[in-house]
Amino acid sequence: MKTVCVLTLGWLLFDSELTFKNIMGMILAVVGMVIYSWAVEAEKRSGKPVSHSKTSMTEEEIELLKAGLDTTTVKDVEHGATKV
Repeated sequence: MKTVCVLTLGWLLFDSELTFKNIMGMILAVVGMVIYSWAVEAEKRSGKPVSHSKTSMTEEEIELLKAGLDTTTVKDVEHGATKV
């Protein structure tokens, strides 16, 4: 919607040309927004969790990270030394 507003205001305020390409872009943006909103609402109604991002790590993942840190060498950038 922001793109549609910017293009419309640019056309009104600065007398820029409103081309067929600009109009089709605005229509495509609105249609995409409507389809996305519909898909999110349909997913909410189906009872599936909406968020697909992982917010916490399992204990096994934490242990794997710790084990990896124990075996990697780290270079101290400030002093130029290598730590094990």
